[in-house]
Amino acid sequence: MIRSASFVADHAHLNMVALQSFGCSFDAINTMWAQSIVEASGHLFASYKIDEIVDTTHLRIRLRTLADAIDERKHRFHKDAISRTPTPPNSFAPESSMTIGRIEREDIDVGRIEVSQDICTTVSSLAGCIIRCCRKDPSLRRIIVPTPCKACLFDALPALVQKSLGFSPEIILAEDSGQLCASEPSDKTTGRLSSSSSIKIGLLGNPFMVFEPEMNDHVAEFLTSQGCVVVFPEIHRLITDDIRYIDQLERFVDQLVDHVLYIQSFGCLKGHIDSRGALRTLEKEFPHLPITVLDYDPNASMLNRMNRILLVLAALKTSGKRAS
Repeated sequence: MIRSASFVADHAHLNMVALQSFGCSFDAINTMWAQSIVEASGHLFASYKIDEIVDTTHLRIRLRTLADAIDERKHRFHKDAISRTPTPPNSFAPESSMTIGRIEREDIDVGRIEVSQDICTTVSSLAGCIIRCCRKDPSLRRIIVPTPCKACLFDALPALVQKSLGFSPEIILAEDSGQLCASEPSDKTTGRLSSSSSIKIGLLGNPFMVFEPEMNDHVAEFLTSQGCVVVFPEIHRLITDDIRYIDQLERFVDQLVDHVLYIQSFGCLKGHIDSRGALRTLEKEFPHLPITVLDYDPNASMLNRMNRILLVLAALKTSGKRAS
């Protein structure tokens, strides 16, 4: 898509229509970059999200509207390149650096509104956190961000931040799990094991989704309020490309966990393929450890997610927790 955008930018008679796969974070990022390239060259750009329920009539109407806009520009077309080279505010202020801290609700909202609603919720929220921190402290020039997911969209953070602020600090991606320890609870279980009938729920997913309460609707607190014992994963077992997290599931078996909630970031293409696609295989490998995948989308209803958890707990209580 980027090559196509560059081609369009170099040819005065071309404009661009991009077809974006709904729910694909990579498409969302590439579409954003393609739009900036095409519009900077003075050409028209339009993108349309495609899924299995899209109304093609609606698409045809939008394409006709685009065609009308192109016709109107034919006799007044110009190639004024839009220069986007803003400098950070307070350029002469002392420089500072920080390691990204807790994700706040504001960060999630900023990511959803100012960054993108179509990319991975984790990356979007981290971009929102960086934006908030830079606005609070304009002297920030360097931010260290832990990267729990390898070969993913974290390297797009500078472009996402710049899209909102007009500039981006230097973003250093830290690959060691030690940078994530600030989010990891010192106590790996919450809730009281009041009896042998207490339900033990294991949490699984990328570390930000598991350990940041604002990212997961305070799920540990909710489960504890329902009389459950929450078992947190060991963070070093989550720093992997294999997001089935086999090592951690084996550890949950040793800890006699009754059910696992896989907290999945909305827009995580790898998660949809590797976790949901592997569920049947995992059911065979861990027959006494059922797994429920929960998509965490800031635009979706928290109540729906809570109700799904309540259904899981009701089923566990009815079945006597685990199969014999």
